[in-house]
Amino acid sequence: MKSRVFIKVGKIDLAIQWAEQSVLADFAEEVDQLKDLEKIQFRILEADPFELTVRVTQGKLPDGGQKSGKELSDLAKTLFKKYFPFHSIYARPIPYREIPAEEMTGQVVSWKLSEQRISLDKIAKETGISKKQLHAWASGAEPMDAVVRAMFYYLLR
Repeated sequence: MKSRVFIKVGKIDLAIQWAEQSVLADFAEEVDQLKDLEKIQFRILEADPFELTVRVTQGKLPDGGQKSGKELSDLAKTLFKKYFPFHSIYARPIPYREIPAEEMTGQVVSWKLSEQRISLDKIAKETGISKKQLHAWASGAEPMDAVVRAMFYYLLR
């Protein structure tokens, strides 16, 4: 059972010694449902015999409806208090936030370059990145990492 819960909650080994062993399956089931249905994950940051500090994060949901920081905090406190009743629970929520640069695909970059009449030569001169590399990203021949998407986002917005 320990390994199943360990997979579901990061660093659970810091706190599992204080949980009632008979309820760990229920705990793992609740954590699993939150991960599957709401993209919510937990990680224990600190643990001692009296306190647990838990980071709670939420990923992007297809239909929106992400929880606020307060909602994530309340959820973590309620869940962990249920299974660690003698601990004070402190939550460190990280709610989902949209990253605007994610929209920058090769197709979007090409369209914006054309729309704004900006040449790859100009970007190459301003950034020091070769025109060949810029073309590979803009044509979709090479994938863009987050840094490259951010560069194009700020250059072409």
